[in-house]
Amino acid sequence: MKWEQRLRHSRGYGVHSPFLYGVVRQAMMPHHMVGGPTQLHSDLQAAGISNRTATRLHNYLHHVGLSEWSIDKVPSIGAEESLMIATPDCPTEVLKQMITTVVGSEEHNTKATLCVIHRRGKTSKRLRRRLVAEHKGMSAEKRHFTLLFFNPALPKQHIII
Repeated sequence: MKWEQRLRHSRGYGVHSPFLYGVVRQAMMPHHMVGGPTQLHSDLQAAGISNRTATRLHNYLHHVGLSEWSIDKVPSIGAEESLMIATPDCPTEVLKQMITTVVGSEEHNTKATLCVIHRRGKTSKRLRRRLVAEHKGMSAEKRHFTLLFFNPALPKQHIII
């Protein structure tokens, strides 16, 4: 069933949210980097993230128009327009701080996104399922990462890309 869902949504078909359809088509489908500076891509590869995942997150950053990103730490400026990335090496306490930073300002927040790059193991899978279940907004799951969108205008929905 999960494989069929991934096949159905991999090109954006069946996704009823215009926002998420744009993310699938403009950020997840291209195999090359689209957009401006490539510093995020370089930082992700230095952190041990694969080229494909780094390219997709780079494309997402530029597609949505986010101004800041942080890897394995809570952003110092704020989370209003940032992409927070939790790599497999990120401690659970830091991940919880990332979530509470964004949730505290959720009613004013329009662009913040939390990306949890998947770890191996059952505890990681349970953590991701719990994050998605407790999240009040839209989320998307790709094979190697999960995106939690903190936009109050987006309905509660979970899509497997």
